Amino acid sequence: MHGGWGGLPPVELDGENWPLDFAARMLGIPERDLRDLVRITGLEPAGTLQMAEFRRSGRAKRVYNGAMLVRLHLAAQRLAAEMSGIPAAG
Repeated sequence: MHGGWGGLPPVELDGENWPLDFAARMLGIPERDLRDLVRITGLEPAGTLQMAEFRRSGRAKRVYNGAMLVRLHLAAQRLAAEMSGIPAAG
């Protein structure tokens, strides 16, 4: 894992890389749950995105590959359904 944001490359706002707050809204789950999934699985950030509220503090927001976040969420849904005995959708 990266030891901070300093070593992460900057990325453009291209739709492929998502901040976790945006991803959680898109996936319809609490941001805290998504952060937990990322932490548990060790998913690495794709880079950093310059945003006004972070720039003032001299930091940049970490972003993750959106497709990987969707896959992570779907896998967690399947596992939850399997553990509860409910057939998974899709």
